[in-house]
Amino acid sequence: MKANRSVSTAILLALIAVPVDRTNADAQKWMRWELGNLGLSLELPGEPTYRRLPLSKPAQEIVQDHMAYQYKNDQMEIAVMYILLKGVTQTEVSKVATIIGGVAIASLAVNPNISDVRSSTEQSGNRIVLKASFKQNGIPKEIEGFILLKGRRLWSVVTARVQSDDLSRASAQRVLDSVKLE
Repeated sequence: MKANRSVSTAILLALIAVPVDRTNADAQKWMRWELGNLGLSLELPGEPTYRRLPLSKPAQEIVQDHMAYQYKNDQMEIAVMYILLKGVTQTEVSKVATIIGGVAIASLAVNPNISDVRSSTEQSGNRIVLKASFKQNGIPKEIEGFILLKGRRLWSVVTARVQSDDLSRASAQRVLDSVKLE
C-alpha cells in the first residue's frame, strides 16, 4: 500500500498517472468536461476529480496559480494540470515546461517498483509531447501526453495505462484527441 501511495503522489506531482487493471470504458458514458476555468475541455468516460497539489518553495516563487484534475478507472488514469507562471518570458515558460516533462519521467526512475524506463520528449511549436514506457512490478505500462504552452500558461494532459491493452490504448488516444484549448 505504501508503494502505491508513493507512486500516486510522485505521479501527480510530476504530471503523470499510473494505470491499474483494465475494464471496458466504452460501456461507460463519455462526456466532454470543462475543467474549472482552465480554458481546456476534454472527453472522459467519467467525472474527473479536482486535486490541489502542494508546491515546493522554489515552485512557489515562479507559479502564480495551479490546478490539477484526475480521472481514474480500472483501465487507465488521466492527469490534467494547469499552471500559470509569474512574470516570466516565453523562453522561460518553454524551459519550465521542458523541466516539468523531464521531472515527470525522472520521478519514475526513483521508484523501486518501477524498472526499464524508456522515455522521450519532443517539442513542436507550443506543444511538448511526452512518452514513456516502463515496468511496474513487472507489468509493462505506458504513458502518453503533452504539455501545451500559451503565454505564461501551461496545460498538461497525460494518460497512463497497461501497455498491452488495446482497449485502453484506444480510450487514452480518444482522451488526447478530444482536448480543446479555448
